[in-house]
Amino acid sequence: MESDYKKYVEEQLPNRFVYENDYGFLTYNKKADVLQLEEIYIKPIFRRLGHASKFYSEMEKIGLEMRCNELMGTIVIGTNNSEESMICLLKNGFKLHYTNGIVIYLNKKIGV
Repeated sequence: MESDYKKYVEEQLPNRFVYENDYGFLTYNKKADVLQLEEIYIKPIFRRLGHASKFYSEMEKIGLEMRCNELMGTIVIGTNNSEESMICLLKNGFKLHYTNGIVIYLNKKIGV
């Protein structure tokens, strides 16, 4: 069953999508051939059990289905769980792309 959050996001915000399951959700958008991760949320009781990695795998599948050749993720230094997010992105094959102030951009090539 679709959550109200998913319905709201996809109705109100163009090119923004939500993938969700019982463990949490991720939101993403598509710009040209890049699938941009906007946010990922894992419910606290399910953290550190590998669910974020499963979401990244799902994001890669979605990217391939949407004919993207790159995934992009960002980390804002100093926000809640920013260090854990960075570790998880790197663990799942993302590489440093560039930095801009307190924002770190990471990307992962797919389908090439």
